[in-house]
Amino acid sequence: MTLLLNRRGADVQITQEVVVAAAGNEGDGKEIMTLLLDRRGAEVQITQEVVVAAAGNSGGGRVIEYLHKITSIDITDVVIQSAATSGQINTLRLLDQWAGAATVSQEWINIARLCVATKEGDAETVLELTRQSVPPDKQDVWGTTPLWHAAAQGHTDIVRVLLATKAVDVNATSISKRTPLFWPAADGHVKVIELLLNHGAKHHYEDVDGRSPLTIARVHGQTKVVKILEAKNI
Repeated sequence: MTLLLNRRGADVQITQEVVVAAAGNEGDGKEIMTLLLDRRGAEVQITQEVVVAAAGNSGGGRVIEYLHKITSIDITDVVIQSAATSGQINTLRLLDQWAGAATVSQEWINIARLCVATKEGDAETVLELTRQSVPPDKQDVWGTTPLWHAAAQGHTDIVRVLLATKAVDVNATSISKRTPLFWPAADGHVKVIELLLNHGAKHHYEDVDGRSPLTIARVHGQTKVVKILEAKNI
């Protein structure tokens, strides 16, 4: 973004889509937002959509904290949900602090804990939380779910626990139209693939780039996965 603004200046259009993408950027979100506001402040609108994207940013609350310092933000249920479903416990604490009341319920904290545990491979915590009836299938702002993360990381035990709840959508699609089957196919997580297929995962679909689990497995040389998926096509 710095390069674009330096070289093209006024030719770069600061659309709402650009600002939302900047707020949600996991690596340099704060830096990009700072740059946009410094260079093109009059064109940058901090809408509710931007705040929601910032709340779901995995940068430890840096973007949402920055926005809170420079402008007034509305701490709505949608903003809280974005933080919780993305596993942003620190952001939830900030939101609760700024609201000046017990705005963030324990249920949202537990949903965030579940998300973190699925990403980190903490099967014990996932099992504990699902036994407490914590919703196991909440989608974040990118459309991904705990099952999606566990499958992508190859956490077989967690995938098994989540499927056993019978409360997860094995074909939930992200905003890129990728289901939980997609990344384990790319990374060769055979046991995860077999579990998902046995629980009704669809293998005939394409993402926004026109790729299927089978084609992406072929691209990444995952011969065992290719064999499994090709057998499903017979």
